[in-house]
Order: sequence, then C-alpha cells, then structure tokens
Amino acid sequence: MMIKFRRIGVAVAVLLAVGAIAGCSTVPGHYDEGFRATDAVGQWTSEGRDQVVVLYIQSDGTFSAEGWPRGLYCDGAVPERDDDPDDLWDNTVDFSGTWRGTASDDHYTVRFVSLGPECRTNFPVVAWRLQDGPAVLRVDLSPLTPVEELTENEILYLKKS
Repeated sequence: MMIKFRRIGVAVAVLLAVGAIAGCSTVPGHYDEGFRATDAVGQWTSEGRDQVVVLYIQSDGTFSAEGWPRGLYCDGAVPERDDDPDDLWDNTVDFSGTWRGTASDDHYTVRFVSLGPECRTNFPVVAWRLQDGPAVLRVDLSPLTPVEELTENEILYLKKS
C-alpha cells in the first residue's frame, strides 16, 4: 500500500513541475519587489532599440516623455495583438503629465496620466529586474497580449540614467 501512495506522490510532483514549466513566461527577469516611489524619480531611457524614449520622472509627481509612440496609449490607442510593435515608432510624440506609484504584494506599478492635447493617456509600467542587474521600467508594447506570451520584441525596457 505504501508503494502506491509513493507512486501517486511522485506522479503529482511530476505533473506540478510540468505545469510550472509550461506556465513560465518567455519574458526574462522578474518583478522588482523592493522598488518604491523614490526609486522611480530620475531619467529613464530606452535600451536595445534604435528608437529612443526618455521619461523624466520628478519627485513632485510630474513627468515628461520624449519620443513616446503615439500609437501606445495616446488618446486611447492600444496596439492589437497581431500588430507589429516596430510600427509604433512611425509616429512619436513628446508630452508631460503626472505620475503615481502603487505597490502590490508582488510588484510595483508606476502609472502615468496626461490630459494634454499632445497625448491624452493613462498607462502603467512595472518595475522589473533583468537577471541581477538594476531595476528597469518594463513597458509592454502589446498590452492586449498576456504577459506570459510576450516576446522580447513586444517589450520596451527603460533604464535609469
């Protein structure tokens, strides 16, 4: 009887391990659980792309953005799942607004709001860590795609300068 229970236990463990591997995200890194509002303040610049996005986040709750893709959250625009993220860079905009940070159990979100005519928007980014490096802000360029299905081409990382 003990052998049957042991076999069942091994089978359950294998199924759980396979399920965990199958549910893993293709996005490298993990949420930065220790990130806070004071960490957000500063200049953040895009990495790994020919196009440059710069976010200036101020301690007074304001921000400005340079080179932001107009098709990403501006005036309600959200790319479709099958849109090519590279097409976002055909039309960029500079704008400003306010920001606030929110901590949850496992991650920190920075939300940007702009009511200006250049880009009316309300969008989130998350604090993220790539391997053991410094925190980055992760912008999902395909926000309708589930996080676990995102590819590197569908993510913009902003690094603090």
